[in-house]
Amino acid sequence: MGRTGESTLENGCTKEDLYELNESLFLLNQVSVAFDEKRFEDAIEILHMTLERNPDLNEALETLAKLYKITRHPNKAVWIWEELCGREPENIEYSLELAKACYHRGWHRKAARQCEQTITLDPDCAEARELLIKCRRYMTEFVNEAKTDNRGWQSGTYRREGPKTGRNDPCPCGSGKKYKKCCGA
Repeated sequence: MGRTGESTLENGCTKEDLYELNESLFLLNQVSVAFDEKRFEDAIEILHMTLERNPDLNEALETLAKLYKITRHPNKAVWIWEELCGREPENIEYSLELAKACYHRGWHRKAARQCEQTITLDPDCAEARELLIKCRRYMTEFVNEAKTDNRGWQSGTYRREGPKTGRNDPCPCGSGKKYKKCCGA
């Protein structure tokens, strides 16, 4: 942290480092004010400014992910939670938030995998277990719907009742023409 030629404090930080941290904290306070006043786009802009100055602030990224979820940008929220999980893979809160964001985005398989990861980190996490059950239930329903088409017919392999009509055979409609010149055209 300490740079050559700068005065350092007891903990090894320079005054410039403390100034940057203080400025970041001030910007985070501004985010809180904007958030309370429901000025979400302003809060997002302030968070981006904060992260430009100090990209390692996980708290700023957490808040940004929550704001993106509120402002209908679920993909961005998922990306940010993925970034945070990459930074701290053992963080249960980040893992669970990523699972929730994927679930709300409609990515149920990915959400289920992330729930399993969260349960691996904390076997007693009831919220992750409940979300995993929801994901699995949704995926089962989706598969069952796919087996039945919109007319209620079962999809699957089609079986022809009689032998296949050849191109040069008489047309089964009874016209007397070859199949290739009649119904097979």
